[in-house]
Amino acid sequence: MLEAAEESVGESMMVTNVELAREVDEQRQRNQLLEEALEEVKQKLDAVAEAAKKRDEEEDGNGKKVAEEDIVPKPDPILQEEPFLKAIKALGGKALE
Repeated sequence: MLEAAEESVGESMMVTNVELAREVDEQRQRNQLLEEALEEVKQKLDAVAEAAKKRDEEEDGNGKKVAEEDIVPKPDPILQEEPFLKAIKALGGKALE
C-alpha cells in the first residue's frame, strides 16, 4: 500500500513538473512576442524622432538650415477699433470696459 501511495505521489509530481515546464515554455513564447513588439515600437519611435529632426532642420530658400526656434513669428495684425467705440471716443466720451 505504501508503494502505491509513493507511486501516486511520484506520478502527480511528474504531472506538476510537466505542467510547469509547459507554462514556462508558454511564458517564454509570450516574452519573445513582447520583445518583438517592443522592438517594432522602438523602430517606429526612432523613425518619428528622425522625421521631427528633419522637419526642424528644413532648408530655407538660400540652402541654409533653419531650426524651428530660429523662425521669427509674424506679429499679430493691428486690431481695428469698432466704429461705435471710435465715435464715442472722438466725441470725448469714455468706453465702458
